[in-house]
Amino acid sequence: MTALFVPDLGGGRRKRERDRVAFHKGEAVTFEGLVIGEPPYCRPSYGFLHASRTSLCTSPTKEVETLRRPMPLDRLELVRVRRRQKSDPRGIRPYFEVAECRDGEAEVLIVCAPEHMAYVREALGGGFGGFH
Repeated sequence: MTALFVPDLGGGRRKRERDRVAFHKGEAVTFEGLVIGEPPYCRPSYGFLHASRTSLCTSPTKEVETLRRPMPLDRLELVRVRRRQKSDPRGIRPYFEVAECRDGEAEVLIVCAPEHMAYVREALGGGFGGFH
């Protein structure tokens, strides 16, 4: 019999629970992701997303205040959340989910692991949508 080791990419059950509690208290939760599009807050290479109930920022580091770029939640409209498609940019990991958004006429893709997409949805005003 062969065993297959699958890493827990979410950082472990305890960390996920701490993140949920912190988020519901109004604190920012940090996780890996990227934002693809034309607006200046987009970061087409992997970095970190910092999400709270009232803000969503990108940053190249886990530190919330380091080179962060706030996303304009008042203009950003969540269209849908979906799995990665073959037509998406090549850098998107196959197991990540994609939030398709509109910022005026510009398309913006917010990409992260499925267990973190609930934070993105809530920050964008799309409801919490539960956790996987």
